[in-house]
Amino acid sequence: MDEILRRLSQLEERLSTLERRLGMQIQPSIPVPPAYQKEESRQSVITNAAEHLPQIPTHDFESVIGRWWLGIAGAVALFFGASFFLKYAFENNLIGPIGRVAIEVCAGLIFVIGGEMLRKKIPQFASIVTATGLGLFYLSIYSAQHWYGFVGSAGALGFMSAVTAFGVILAVMVNAQELAGLAVLGGFLTPFLVSTQTPDDTAFFAYLLILSIGIFAVSLFKKWHSLILLGFCGMIFNFISWFGVYYDNEKLWFTVSVLALFYLIYLFATIAGNMVARVKSMVADLAILSINAAWFFGWCYYLLQPEHEATLGFLTAALGLIYIALGYAASATRKEDPQLTLFLSALAVVFLTIAIPLELEQRAITIAWAAEAFVLFALGITLGITGLRFFGMGVLALAVFRLFGFDSHIDDLLFFIPVFNTRFLAYIFTTACSGAMAYLATRYASVLTDRERGIREILWSGVNVLVVILMTIEIVGFFDARIAILERTQTQQLQLNTPRVASPYYLDAIDNRVRISPKYRSLTNQRNASISVAWTLYAVILITLGFILRNKLIRWSALLLFALTVGKVFIIDLAGLRTEYRIISFTVLGAILLLASYLYFRYQRNIEQKIV
Repeated sequence: MDEILRRLSQLEERLSTLERRLGMQIQPSIPVPPAYQKEESRQSVITNAAEHLPQIPTHDFESVIGRWWLGIAGAVALFFGASFFLKYAFENNLIGPIGRVAIEVCAGLIFVIGGEMLRKKIPQFASIVTATGLGLFYLSIYSAQHWYGFVGSAGALGFMSAVTAFGVILAVMVNAQELAGLAVLGGFLTPFLVSTQTPDDTAFFAYLLILSIGIFAVSLFKKWHSLILLGFCGMIFNFISWFGVYYDNEKLWFTVSVLALFYLIYLFATIAGNMVARVKSMVADLAILSINAAWFFGWCYYLLQPEHEATLGFLTAALGLIYIALGYAASATRKEDPQLTLFLSALAVVFLTIAIPLELEQRAITIAWAAEAFVLFALGITLGITGLRFFGMGVLALAVFRLFGFDSHIDDLLFFIPVFNTRFLAYIFTTACSGAMAYLATRYASVLTDRERGIREILWSGVNVLVVILMTIEIVGFFDARIAILERTQTQQLQLNTPRVASPYYLDAIDNRVRISPKYRSLTNQRNASISVAWTLYAVILITLGFILRNKLIRWSALLLFALTVGKVFIIDLAGLRTEYRIISFTVLGAILLLASYLYFRYQRNIEQKIV
């Protein structure tokens, strides 16, 4: 036992020696955690969190009803109450006429002064109170003229105009757009409050002109665009009221001049708000631009059609030129607002497109539309405006639609001359414009955006389709003209040699005899064979150009035309042509198909090296 204790003692000494040499120290015990500290009050945490919560919007529907609807309803109720008071006082002779008017004026002053005293605390409610005072001023002037005869119509108009001017100036001074709107509303109601025994059209529209110019100035100075919309609506309301009561045919050009004047005012008022005030166009601005243009053109069309159609066409073209100039100015001065430029350009395109059929007739319309499409597309390339290029494509589609739907017929087959006819001119001009647009799209491909991807292929394909259709209808027209002459000649001969029978089948029988004649069948065979040969030759031209230019699109166009020709030859020509014409069709087609196959074998390596 003693030996064991001795050895344990030696081991402890050795361990102590090793620990001293290695510098090891005994680690302290794990510290006792501190005593629990009481947290801060929950209320402070909740308060801090509440500060970071999103604010609930105060302009909810309930607030709008409570603040605005109730306030306006109260103002209207007071206005009617004052009206009934004047009426009651007048009927019962409670107060003298001067006293009644003075009471209304004093009440108006009290409301105006009280409203402005509330301006600092509740500015929007103050506008309602002040507007109520302005309404009482209008009512006092109305009663002074209508009921008591204190002032005449001119004096009443002057006083009401002064009230309107006072309200607008006060609104500008206190920066209250709502008050300005209510004052403007009173200004447009003034003509209805002032009665005249004899209508004075010049004075009526002069008043509206001054009011509109004032609205223009205030909206530009304070950047209150909503005033322009209010003024435009007020002008429309007043014009319709005047037109329904006082217009007659003798006032035609006076009315057109008035419409043009107000159109220009509200056009430049809207544009100036964007270009001069440097404010980005909003939906309301674009709405005024479009409604103003439609309003003016619609009334001019109604008034000038059909007696003055030439003037209407000139006026429409002038509108298009105005919007072109404004669109260019917008693109130069407001590059940060492309929406305005695009909208003005769209209006220009619309009016120029409408002006063409108003000034031109028949196929000249298609030619003019095709030229317009090219000009728009070229301007879009030159100015770098995508919208103009899209408008150009749209007008071209309109021209092609009219070309197919209205310009493909022949007026009189008996006098038809291939190439030298207006139909050929319309087709070749539209094709040339399409080709020029396709060239621009190819030459300046870097200008095109991702949305315009594929526009070159569409244009070049359209050119090929137009060429094929033009060749086909000219060939058909050439042979149909000969067939028409043959039918007339043989019908006349048969009618001379055949006794006339009063039968409904008489003319049909003669027509059938003409159609089974050898000459008639020969002409129809020549027509069908010529179409096949023409398609084949054009396909050869395309495939040759495709190999020379190394253009895959052109080669594919040739292959599609070859396929169309093969289908026609094997389905139509094989069944309908006589033997000699079948020989021509199949021989020409076969030889050219072999030539095309040879070209593919011969230049296959070039095709694989570079595919365009």
